[in-house]
Amino acid sequence: FAQRLAAPPPAEPPPSVLEPTVALDEVEEAAECNVVPVQPRVWAVSGARIEKAAAMTNWDYHEAQERFQRIMGALGVSAALKRAGAENGDTIMVGAVDFKYYEETAMAVRARLAGYGDREEEEELGEGEGYEAARERARRRAAVDAELLELLESDGEVEQF
Repeated sequence: FAQRLAAPPPAEPPPSVLEPTVALDEVEEAAECNVVPVQPRVWAVSGARIEKAAAMTNWDYHEAQERFQRIMGALGVSAALKRAGAENGDTIMVGAVDFKYYEETAMAVRARLAGYGDREEEEELGEGEGYEAARERARRRAAVDAELLELLESDGEVEQF
């Protein structure tokens, strides 16, 4: 009995059926999203994973809305929206949900509105930018900040259809 325990186990024959392989391209396709302009300042986002995340989000809770924003970042949706030209305050439609787009997280907005952060670079003129363009940029930034502050104090604007 002791000799049988000390002896190596018998070698198993190689499997006769190969295990299926997973094609990584299929996984990447599931993560893809399409950003399509619907009208000025309104964008439609489609893609299997982002639409599923939108459908599974409980929009009644701001924590869930913040989680959805992190998912958008992780799936590359935020970057795709920015590349397409989406700006703060634009309406985004994903599946049966419409919401306002903001590049910053709620925590970053609160910190910036409380005076934390570097405002000097925002106040400088952009390359080739005239005084009127800089003034318009500052006016638009102030309007977005006011809208963000209002949203932070309310439940947020998310419409479900």
